[in-house]
Amino acid sequence: MTTEQSAVVSLLSAIAMANAPFLIQRRLLPPFSRAQVKSGAVRALEWLILYFLWMTVAYFLEGRTSTLVTTDWRIWTISSAFFAVLTFPGVTHCYLWRR
Repeated sequence: MTTEQSAVVSLLSAIAMANAPFLIQRRLLPPFSRAQVKSGAVRALEWLILYFLWMTVAYFLEGRTSTLVTTDWRIWTISSAFFAVLTFPGVTHCYLWRR
């Protein structure tokens, strides 16, 4: 896998993972599956879990294609802001778009 392909896979997985808690009504966490509607706290917890899963996938993709760069607080801050921006379509569909 080339570096460009790895970047595309990482970007597409980030888009899918960032929007999944807001577009899919099934719960990721079984203990919270009793309620009919997902609460905002459950969506936020799922979003956080998927963020760390995405960072793990990106880390392994980077390791396969190039030399690993040390991850300090700047990487986590920028990537979490990027992941939050990618969440906009899912939040808009879930909370702002009236049907």
